[in-house]
Amino acid sequence: MQKLRFIYGLGCWLFGVVTGAVHVLFELAPKSEKGEELSQLLATFILELPGGQVSAYSLFFGISLLMGLMLIGFGIANLLVLHRTPKDHLPPLSFQTVNMLFSLLALLLAWNYLFILPTLLTGLSFLCFLFVLIAGKVRGTG
Repeated sequence: MQKLRFIYGLGCWLFGVVTGAVHVLFELAPKSEKGEELSQLLATFILELPGGQVSAYSLFFGISLLMGLMLIGFGIANLLVLHRTPKDHLPPLSFQTVNMLFSLLALLLAWNYLFILPTLLTGLSFLCFLFVLIAGKVRGTG
């Protein structure tokens, strides 16, 4: 059971905490000259949204930071559930299933729209959650 709990926790770390932290750090990292030019261009494109105006750059930057923080929160919440689950059990099957499904969706999106790092992180987390879900059912603990 300890091995399955470790693999589940690894999936939580990879999907939530690590992916989220990389997301935030990537946004806050210094930009190349071309990246800076693109940021300045996006800042000139103003969008009319309910409640006001916002530049495309601010919208993209804000959503990206929010996404990173939400992933970190998702990972921490899952780790807390794991910590509060008795040591001889796995988290509830509903948590395992949601984590497996959302990491699969994230993997598919990363594969289609992003680059290798988020694809690897979401892929590894999906495999962790899938393995624990299957192994837990086989052992009768999931």
